[in-house]
Amino acid sequence: MKILSMYLPQYHRVKENDEWWGEGYTDWVSAKNAVPLYEGHYQPHIPENQYYYDLTDKEALEWQVSLMKKYGIDGQCIYHYWFKDGRQILEKPAEKLLEWKEIAMPFCFSWANQSWANSWSAVKGANVWCDVRENKRKNDNDNGMLLEQQYGNERDWKEHFAYLLPFFKDNRYLKIDNKPVFVLYQALYITVLAEMAECWNSWAKVEGFDGIYFIGVSNKDESLVDAVLYPGPQAVMSDMFQDLQGTELKILDYKSVWDRLINKAYTENRCMVGAFVGYDDTPRRGSRGCIIENVSPNLFKENLTKLLAVNELHNQPFTFINAWNEWGEGMHLEPDEKNGTAYLEAVLEAKSHYHEYLEEARQIEETFYEKQKKEIMYYKNMVLRYESYWRIMDKWLVMKENKKSITELLKRKKIYSVIIYGAGMLGKHLIEELSDGDIKIVCAMDRNPVNEKFKFPVIGANDKVPEADAVIVTPSYEFSDIRKHLTQKGVSNVISIESLFE
Repeated sequence: MKILSMYLPQYHRVKENDEWWGEGYTDWVSAKNAVPLYEGHYQPHIPENQYYYDLTDKEALEWQVSLMKKYGIDGQCIYHYWFKDGRQILEKPAEKLLEWKEIAMPFCFSWANQSWANSWSAVKGANVWCDVRENKRKNDNDNGMLLEQQYGNERDWKEHFAYLLPFFKDNRYLKIDNKPVFVLYQALYITVLAEMAECWNSWAKVEGFDGIYFIGVSNKDESLVDAVLYPGPQAVMSDMFQDLQGTELKILDYKSVWDRLINKAYTENRCMVGAFVGYDDTPRRGSRGCIIENVSPNLFKENLTKLLAVNELHNQPFTFINAWNEWGEGMHLEPDEKNGTAYLEAVLEAKSHYHEYLEEARQIEETFYEKQKKEIMYYKNMVLRYESYWRIMDKWLVMKENKKSITELLKRKKIYSVIIYGAGMLGKHLIEELSDGDIKIVCAMDRNPVNEKFKFPVIGANDKVPEADAVIVTPSYEFSDIRKHLTQKGVSNVISIESLFE
């Protein structure tokens, strides 16, 4: 198993940071200006020897590689920022690494696919980078958007793939079964992921790979990716916040967070669960931040050892650690003045000895977790289903509020006859929507018996499929499996109902 650490390429000047967060801003500025918020609060975090490096300097990467080799870090997972129309930011360190072939840093990318916005904006799911230093003030014509994330169409996906291809072809780029590893930070936000992944896999094979190895972070629909990563500590923090309602500054206990992560690792046996060094985002968020306190290298070593064993037990290829250099969030393996290289030494110790814990981990899993895993899988599937319903109905209502119709959308795609897969709630709404339009419903399909009477036939999922311009799948949470099944039956145009609203 390889140990990878998350790697932030923020440590060099770019004009956007100067404009939004102040002249000369990098994450070092947040780290330097951090202040303790209560007695015993460890801030600021000062790098050992006050080494505030610039990641466009070759010496900085050489220094990082020397630490990686000495302490057992097998690679860096570098955050990659790609926005609407191919707009990039913070790309220079990775491009420099590609240029400097002699720097032996194995790496892969994590696409941080969120919009960037100011804290006062109404942009959902956006990254608010450093709200304590916001310079951009709201006016009547400003929605707070800094960099917008949109996923576009095949032309946009091709441009993105073409940019990444030289990195994928680099010998240092991490691969599994001849597939470049590509992490999707918010995979569920990519509503066209199935179509995009199909294109990327096809283009990768033309270039001599066997596809792309997609890792979806906290991705509830495991069918859309090759593997799922639950990162520490974020994978469990939101649940723990529920006990802190009404508090602006949120404080959690290190051991308690780790206990939940280890529990998740046992129960999520098909997924990778990631480790974390610590967490304190008050350098970026101030009193609205979160602090995980009672952090120590010994607790880190003890829990990382357990986590490595459980991930190994579940045949996971990687254990990700948050993070190599998130100084503005208190997550850094890089040495500081307080602890020196203690956390790096803990990684090496855990990596050297976790095999000794494997048998105990196996017994713990068999004794306590088998029943829980079955229950969790059932509830995960139910949550996935109802989240899918919610997203679709929300987009459907927005479309109607904008005085548009599914009939218009289908005509724009030159679709005039359809088969509706799924005669449940969404299927019935779709039938009603199309009943008075110019789109012919050839039939409905369903895996289960349908008692409703329609003006067209209802066939089973294994019956012969009649001719139609498209099959619209309403249970989109199972879209990948349904599309595969229909494709094997010779159906060429299978689309998800959710994709109609893009």
